[in-house]
Amino acid sequence: MYAHARHELYFLDAAYSLLLLVMILQLRIAPLYRDWAVQWTDSDFGQIVIFAPLLFLTIDILSLPIEIWEHRLALQYQQSIQGWNSWLSDWAKSEGVEIAIASLMVWILFVVIRKSPRKWWFWFWIAAVPLIIWAQLLSL
Repeated sequence: MYAHARHELYFLDAAYSLLLLVMILQLRIAPLYRDWAVQWTDSDFGQIVIFAPLLFLTIDILSLPIEIWEHRLALQYQQSIQGWNSWLSDWAKSEGVEIAIASLMVWILFVVIRKSPRKWWFWFWIAAVPLIIWAQLLSL
């Protein structure tokens, strides 16, 4: 029963995530964040430090209902004993780590695009693979 509920939640999460990304594009939230970043600083790095956290935090806060539902399921089926305060604290810590790593990745992406506009995808892949492995090890 728990596995069935998790599978349903997985597909619901995938559809909801896609809907969120479409909404962010349609509502022009990313360009709004970009404009704020440009207003705050002329530095490319500073703009990334403002833009990336805003975008990722928006996506993650809007995805919070699915995360809450997942934890509720784990509690209901006794797969977890973690209380809500502890869970929320862990979620906030993971957000901090995710935003730091994602901001670094976005900065690397923009540097690579500027340095190699034709083969940026290859050079970014080479740079991203070790960072993704490092992030996965960090999350264990």
